[in-house]
Amino acid sequence: MFKIILRSSKAISVVLNHYFSVKNLNLTTTGEVTIEQDTMEVATEVFQLLLEKNLVSPENVEFINESIVKGKKPKDSAGASEEKYATLQEKSVEVSHDTRTIKDKVLDFVCEISPRKVTIKEIAEKLGLKYQATRTALGKLYHEGKVDKDDKKMYFKKLSPTEVVEEVLKKEEPKEKKEVITHPTTIAEEPTTKAEKKTEDSEEVAPECTLLEKAQAMQKAFSDENNMDILNYIFFKRKNNFEVKKIRSTFGHAESERISKIISLLAGKEIIKFDEKLPPEGRYVIIPIGRMYANLLKNKEPMEEGALRTAAELGIKEFQSLIEEALKAEIIEKTVEKRVTRYAVKQL
Repeated sequence: MFKIILRSSKAISVVLNHYFSVKNLNLTTTGEVTIEQDTMEVATEVFQLLLEKNLVSPENVEFINESIVKGKKPKDSAGASEEKYATLQEKSVEVSHDTRTIKDKVLDFVCEISPRKVTIKEIAEKLGLKYQATRTALGKLYHEGKVDKDDKKMYFKKLSPTEVVEEVLKKEEPKEKKEVITHPTTIAEEPTTKAEKKTEDSEEVAPECTLLEKAQAMQKAFSDENNMDILNYIFFKRKNNFEVKKIRSTFGHAESERISKIISLLAGKEIIKFDEKLPPEGRYVIIPIGRMYANLLKNKEPMEEGALRTAAELGIKEFQSLIEEALKAEIIEKTVEKRVTRYAVKQL
């Protein structure tokens, strides 16, 4: 049995808050606190922790090894203290080749196996750590936003907002077109002209989404009331763009999956387009028709022409052009009553 006796309030506070900070507790106490353990693992960890705070002294802490053979003549207190600290110093030297803390080791392991999820028990076994120490380290990493966990308490590396979106978009990417094999001809072909080459290259590009497809995607997104908080942020926070980092920090890591699904849907139909220039974390720009249609969907009731143009932040010529395209694609409806023109969403 190995005992650690904490005598000073400073030493007690450092140790207790180290082990219980995962619960956001600030613990203080007076008098002595005794910690008992069968091995030297916790004693070594406490010794290193107090050493960093310059609190390793007889008046602050005492380490007692009760596994000494019974009947052996005890040494004087000064000699015993020297032996205890020497033992701990030797133990520290033995592990000095790996100066990482338990938290660092756990984080490195979780990042290494990403995106695979893992339990506390599996991490402890793989790293040779105690279950409670591993649980404490994971708790700290979770509250620092470095790891995440699911409903089954499986831990995994927390992805950045950009990484989350990229992962979702990868799953949504269409399969590559099958290569068309042309049969060789015996007649010598004329050299390909620039015009013909341009036509061939353009055929390889995926066709742009139609206004009808864009409208259907937006109606799908706005039909779910659970999406409205995120949609309001995307379309009405700044009207024409939003940053991945800021939307992630606004809603928190718990909403990462929902944010990714909505962004994936809108980006897949080219309603929003990624701007890789600013900022470094990424920004999405909302196309004009997307801004206009979002206002119609949110308002639900028909909007007057002037109010709609102002809300979508569009110039007169650009607005008229978009209205003509939308009417032609039959995604909006136009009504004129008492010389007042109004527009509304056409249910698809």
